[in-house]
Amino acid sequence: MSLAVSHMLDELFLEAERSGMLLAPSDRATRMALSRRIRRGDVVRPFRNMYAPASMWDALPWQERTSRIIHTYAALYPSCVFCSYTAAFILGLQVPKYRVTGGLHILSGKGVAGHGVVHHAIPHCPVEYRGQLAVTSRERTAYDCMARAGFRRGLAVADSLLRLTGRDRGDVLDCLERSYAGFRGISRVRQSMAHADARSENGGESYARAVMIEYGVQLPDLQVEIPRPDDPHRPFRLDYYWELANGKKIGGELDGLDKTEDESMRGGRSRAEVLFEERTRGSLITAMGIQVVRFTFKMAQQTYPLLERLDLYGIPRRGR
Repeated sequence: MSLAVSHMLDELFLEAERSGMLLAPSDRATRMALSRRIRRGDVVRPFRNMYAPASMWDALPWQERTSRIIHTYAALYPSCVFCSYTAAFILGLQVPKYRVTGGLHILSGKGVAGHGVVHHAIPHCPVEYRGQLAVTSRERTAYDCMARAGFRRGLAVADSLLRLTGRDRGDVLDCLERSYAGFRGISRVRQSMAHADARSENGGESYARAVMIEYGVQLPDLQVEIPRPDDPHRPFRLDYYWELANGKKIGGELDGLDKTEDESMRGGRSRAEVLFEERTRGSLITAMGIQVVRFTFKMAQQTYPLLERLDLYGIPRRGR
């Protein structure tokens, strides 16, 4: 590859980077030059006719990768309207990563899948805009995702819908009932909305709570603040909190690797510092007479490891 061509590609990549998009060349010569770079390992093609420098792409979190694909697709097809899981991602609703990264979901006249794009036929669907991106309305998007999902994933959508809108659960459900009564999946939507709680902060917390609901676990209070003995102005906050009939107090924490592995969440601290702070936090909460039960999202996915952990701490559940 000549220096002129290499410089031209670098400039095109830089221009796409400034726009928050990927390089989407319109001419065959540029695509051929990019194909040669792909064979060398310098360039990747994460989506049809979309290219990025391999080093840059590898360093991006999945959310940013998804955003760049979406914005590039919207620039290539300005009339497209995103729906379902893609719209949910744009709107900030909690849906599984694998649903978001599995392909782009757009409105179309017929439901056909191919080339990483899933087409949905949704007649008379309200549309709104997020910047330059056209998406199905937040309520319609949430409905479609809950209608397709099981209760555990649907509850995460319902929780995030309340959190984003600030609306009352009953009000949102009434609105969905009026708009979509008789639509496919309405029973799933009713089930998810009946247990929705805006205090749940992420999809993992919602999923674990859905398991508790399914198996009749005494439901916890959510995001409860506990005054710190060493600094009353900075209270601890527990993902879940139980006060049992025997007076026992139990806090629940959904642990994830992000706290230690994701640099953006460590706030400049080392892994060792984060781990030390977590241990100190746990010991202080325990000193206040609150036992802390910790579990992972994987335990919730497997169901019984989570239930067994809650049983170990004496949290009541139906049938025991």
